Amino acid sequence: MDFIEVAESFSDEDEEVSEIEDYESGDEEIEVSDDDLEEIILEDLPEYLSRDKTIQWYEHPFRHSRRSTNPSLQPGITRYAASRISDIQSSFDLFLPPQLETIILRNTNREGRRVLGATFEDIDTPTLRAYIGLLILAGVYRSNNEATESLWDAEIGRPIFRAVMSNKMFKKISRIIRFDDRSTRSSRRETDKFAPIRELWDSWVDILPKLYNPQKNITIDEQLVPFRGRCPIYANETC
Repeated sequence: MDFIEVAESFSDEDEEVSEIEDYESGDEEIEVSDDDLEEIILEDLPEYLSRDKTIQWYEHPFRHSRRSTNPSLQPGITRYAASRISDIQSSFDLFLPPQLETIILRNTNREGRRVLGATFEDIDTPTLRAYIGLLILAGVYRSNNEATESLWDAEIGRPIFRAVMSNKMFKKISRIIRFDDRSTRSSRRETDKFAPIRELWDSWVDILPKLYNPQKNITIDEQLVPFRGRCPIYANETC
């Protein structure tokens, strides 16, 4: 039997494909409602009617399939993120974009003018980035329990801290850095205990889905972070 005969034999079988199989293997752009799909499935099932013709049974349970109209998402980094990354700086900027920096700078400078008065000079974007970079670097060095004076010490400290900014500037920013308007916080706190960081947090959460698509088997875990101080926010685990 040559190729032509084999092809003709398969073509006859293809014509007998049922309407349901045509739907399942068809183009995804074809939209079929749940009601229409249910009618298609029920056509081939033997039915039994009650004596008064009001109740209908079937010999076997029917399969009610549902086709999602949403396009499947490829797990991993998104095209949006990949097209905007060229180096380490551009990668970091995706997680701390200008709109988040604006929130921090606006509220920090407002607090600085309130606390320090006319002597305060507004903090700019490069200074804020340098400050955040030192915080990350201190975490890399596991210096969370180390005094800032030792980090800037000329003998036992690390030169990069002294090269970026003075210890005095670092302490000043740590004192005044804010993520919301202090003057309106009390009224917002009446309905939202997360008020001091709500605006920044919500903006950051909105960004994350644009950067990464998790796999369907993602596992949500927890991390317990040691903290000394008062915290009115409690999160309950839900499964």
